[in-house]
Amino acid sequence: MSTNPQKLIIAKDIPIMLFAGEFQGTLLQGVAVAVLLMPNGRRYTVSQLVSVNQ
Repeated sequence: MSTNPQKLIIAKDIPIMLFAGEFQGTLLQGVAVAVLLMPNGRRYTVSQLVSVNQ
């Protein structure tokens, strides 16, 4: 049995990551986006155009 106290996790201390994406089947192209929201208010966004080569 551990005697170390466990740290309470509070939602405001946890980074949040959001994902979104869409694909246009007729154009064989789409886009993917990820957003990381940090507890200090900073936001990091990554997006990528995706295409299918046939």
